[in-house]
Amino acid sequence: MSNQPLAIEYHGKSQGTGHWRKGQELIDALAYVDPITDDVRAKVNKLIEEEMRRSTKKPADYLKDMPAVPPAKFEGHPMLKEEYERVRAFQPMQPLDVSRYRLDPPPQNKRNDQQAWTAAANNAHAQLEHQLNRITNLELLLKYGANAWRAQTHLDEALLKQLEGTLQGLRK
Repeated sequence: MSNQPLAIEYHGKSQGTGHWRKGQELIDALAYVDPITDDVRAKVNKLIEEEMRRSTKKPADYLKDMPAVPPAKFEGHPMLKEEYERVRAFQPMQPLDVSRYRLDPPPQNKRNDQQAWTAAANNAHAQLEHQLNRITNLELLLKYGANAWRAQTHLDEALLKQLEGTLQGLRK
């Protein structure tokens, strides 16, 4: 580990007051922590203990004054509501249906069914059209891609120079 200070030491609280905003405690603890080494864990625990010592609240009241999470609003969005309920129930996501991307003939029991062959032919036409679109896009990329890339790079460099000028003006 490097000896650089942790980012948590540079939060936006005003110096000397101990509050994020007037009358509000700064709560900057994370709901989870990625796997860390023992020495970093000790530093984190020390920071948490220090924050709790500075706090005027008891640990049980730490989040009491925080506003409640508003309820989800799914009116007019049945698909969102259904997905939300699936996630709440810890149900796995349905696997992606990739059957339309294959060029399968009709099943054995429908080989004499004209509608099944028509559906298979329509699918083949859609696949062919998709491939033609991909070829067209690749041809356009080969023809115009390098110039578009150069133009975007030129715009990015101009924006960078403008922002650097603004920064220099602010530093004066």
